[in-house]
Amino acid sequence: MLPIAEHLQQAKAPRVQYLARTLTDLGREIAEGERQIRSDFEGLPEANWIRSLPGVGDNLAPALLACLGRDIERFATPAQAQAFMGTAPVTKASGRYRKVSFRHGCWKFARRTLQLFADLSRHASQWAQNFYQKQRATGHSHHQALRALAHKWIKVLLALSRTGKPYSERVYSNSQQAYLLKQTQPRKKLA
Repeated sequence: MLPIAEHLQQAKAPRVQYLARTLTDLGREIAEGERQIRSDFEGLPEANWIRSLPGVGDNLAPALLACLGRDIERFATPAQAQAFMGTAPVTKASGRYRKVSFRHGCWKFARRTLQLFADLSRHASQWAQNFYQKQRATGHSHHQALRALAHKWIKVLLALSRTGKPYSERVYSNSQQAYLLKQTQPRKKLA
């Protein structure tokens, strides 16, 4: 450590003390704000199903609800929510030209929150981890795979917000199997 001259220590002492008091006060303010957010969140009816999501903790739960909002009619379709929250890529096409690129125009807080949720969910949910691994195996980067997983999660989150029921890995897996079975069955021709 470099020695500091005595006269400089004395000259800077009031400023250092002021900054230390300011940081202490700021820490108290942040702690009080977080306590208030948790208290308000716990009083909401949506808290139950948000907390049931895999990987969601005390800090992420209110942030997810902030992204989705409490109005179940806010998004007409999952695609609208996915574009607004930045999980859907932008596709530009004309004739034989087609380019898919990263969506810059979106709500960045929602994209970061959903991507964080996707990352945490893959450690607590088997289907999420399988989906993530499948994305990585097809050449997607870590962040691209997380955005794809968040894209998928938005559909689940919107369905849960409409029903108000807690998330169940078993129910989701069963609905996925039923969907895949339906896709493999031949379609009946209409007369």
